[in-house]
Amino acid sequence: MTEYFYEDLKVGDKIVTRTRYITGSEIEIITALTGITNPLFQDAEEARRRGFEGKITPGAVISAYAFGLEYQTGIYDNIIALVEVDEMRFKAPLKHGDPLRSELEVIYKRETSRPERGLVVFQRRCYVREKMIMEAKLKFLYLRRTGGASD
Repeated sequence: MTEYFYEDLKVGDKIVTRTRYITGSEIEIITALTGITNPLFQDAEEARRRGFEGKITPGAVISAYAFGLEYQTGIYDNIIALVEVDEMRFKAPLKHGDPLRSELEVIYKRETSRPERGLVVFQRRCYVREKMIMEAKLKFLYLRRTGGASD
């Protein structure tokens, strides 16, 4: 697995995760544990009445799955902090049983006043097959490999 520090990331770099099928059983367990009780997530008939093909996945859970897939690439092994999640947009539902993958693109980076860290902004795009279902901007503080030399 690749190790990513601030200096290793360049604007335009893309990190693509593996694809993972999200099962209905998992979604039901997560919504029950977190108290996310909207009928869209728990009742197929009610979801159909509201215009969906069946039960769908809460947006917060989609984001959590995306983070899990991204962590498996090693991209977050040298972060100091998640600073901000911004402009999160959901474009289509994630249905029970759908294959999910995430792509991160480095869209901005800059040094900070502290020489051991740097700021990196990613554009996240989540897909079911080839259809983008969610996007967001993620801002992280990363450790620097060199402790502050210019990259």
